[in-house]
Amino acid sequence: MNGRALTRYRERLEEALRQELVRLTQDIAQAEGELASLQSQFDAIALAYLRDAHSGMTVEQAQAHYAALEAVASARKLATKALGALRDAQDGKREELGEASRERKRMVKLVERAQQERRTRLAQAEQLAQDEAAQRRCR
Repeated sequence: MNGRALTRYRERLEEALRQELVRLTQDIAQAEGELASLQSQFDAIALAYLRDAHSGMTVEQAQAHYAALEAVASARKLATKALGALRDAQDGKREELGEASRERKRMVKLVERAQQERRTRLAQAEQLAQDEAAQRRCR
């Protein structure tokens, strides 16, 4: 495979990683929104519990509040865990993207170096041919 093809491959790989990173960032924003919503629900249920506790409530009402609080707390815990996993995946993808970027830059430098060496060899061969032609004329 030639250098340009490898460079294009590296560019496509880097772009794919960027797109995955964007998707993860969007997923994180969505998960943060869901977590904030769950927190709001939890706060609303807790406030309703306090309000009902001050005005007097039945055991059934208290049990209902506790059940609702537990359900939202459980959902919040799962959402926090999922958010942590997404952030870990984002960190890993950032590392992959950084490595892919460094690898692409190395590939570009190698291709440039190979092209420069080729130009130098061609120039040397041309100069040698000119020198030999000049020597033949002088004889």
